[in-house]
Amino acid sequence: MSEGPSSFKLEAGAVITVPTGAERYFHAAKSKTPCGDPPMVMPQVVRLQPNGEEFCFPLVKQTSSQGRVLFLPGGVKDGDQLKIIWSDPTCACAQKV
Repeated sequence: MSEGPSSFKLEAGAVITVPTGAERYFHAAKSKTPCGDPPMVMPQVVRLQPNGEEFCFPLVKQTSSQGRVLFLPGGVKDGDQLKIIWSDPTCACAQKV
């Protein structure tokens, strides 16, 4: 029962392709604190909700207590490839490949 166009695999090292239509789920990040290694400012986030498959999270407009946030670099577009550089129980961070 996914709301968004596809699921993201939120496992460190996973490479994902941004699906068509995903951009409408991106939001401006509230925090401008650098994250990752090397530290990067991640100006966008996308909300994700588990779908019952390990590490797979469809895009949603709002998350429940089980949802996660994926921090994204600026300027991400449909078809871009992203690599998950870290992931924890509440959020993950990706950089462009």
